[in-house]
Amino acid sequence: MAALPSPPPAQNKWWKRLQQLTHPTEYQQNALGPHSIVAANKELGLPVQYVLGKAEYVKGVFSGENDGTVTVVAGGILSGRSLLGEESLLLAPEPRHKYLRNLIMPAFSNEAIDKLVPRMEKVLQKYLDKWADAGAPVKAHEQLRMMTFEFIIAVVLGRDYPQETVDYLGSLYRTWAKGLLDWPYLDLPFTGYGRAKKAQRDLYKFFQGCVSEAREQLAHGKSVPGILGSLVAAIDEDGNRLTDSELGDNLLLVLLAGHDTSSSTLTNTMAHLQSNPHVMVQLRAEQRKLVAKHGSKITGPLLKEMHYADAVVRSAEAQGVEL
Repeated sequence: MAALPSPPPAQNKWWKRLQQLTHPTEYQQNALGPHSIVAANKELGLPVQYVLGKAEYVKGVFSGENDGTVTVVAGGILSGRSLLGEESLLLAPEPRHKYLRNLIMPAFSNEAIDKLVPRMEKVLQKYLDKWADAGAPVKAHEQLRMMTFEFIIAVVLGRDYPQETVDYLGSLYRTWAKGLLDWPYLDLPFTGYGRAKKAQRDLYKFFQGCVSEAREQLAHGKSVPGILGSLVAAIDEDGNRLTDSELGDNLLLVLLAGHDTSSSTLTNTMAHLQSNPHVMVQLRAEQRKLVAKHGSKITGPLLKEMHYADAVVRSAEAQGVEL
């Protein structure tokens, strides 16, 4: 990074700069103070540093936006971009982005998603039964994060995994995602970034096993379920398919795009409903009406008629809830 809109100076002392190596989260919080972005001068042989505290700034840096708000230049310190992968749709420049999008997006068409609904319902029912049998209140955000992660894994990879495998993948994902904002971006075993890079490699290794299995099934004329099946089967006009790195980077992107956003939206919606009982009454009335008309199976036409449910979710997103 070379330029950001007139950031104030870092709020901690210059000699605290090395704290980023041992306590990166604390360093970031102390450096930011009440601000959303600060600048630390060139000191201790380290370059000028910009510490970010807002998601849109971080996204701008990762995506290489050069619109006057954020400018990205080559530097000596490793960037979090490598955690997202250069073949990720989030980072690939044109025309590469368009090429990848044309191969990847059919996996997310309405027709493709409709085929995944039974698997979605199975995961959802598992957690509903678990909560009903808990015999005590459950922590909504924590449980919804677990549910949405297992939901995404099942839908993306097209199969059910033992709970220990889901927990293992969830631990790797959390370590990887935390590294996206964990200063400093130094690939060392004791830094958050270094741990995130290892988690990334372990996730790629797991994905590679799934990809190899899917390709073998495809070669024998068998259908491959899940979003992964669509991605592995995707082929361009010259007969080329997505490479291992293209698949790995974009499978990680799907997890990132779907997990935190979905769990936070569900938590906000539940909090919104709890605070507004009359909304819950109207929502249930709409659901009963639609089930009577379409049956209990979730289908595209049924979802399109959930006008009030859609409004409830949008309202909850707009109001937000501090998590």
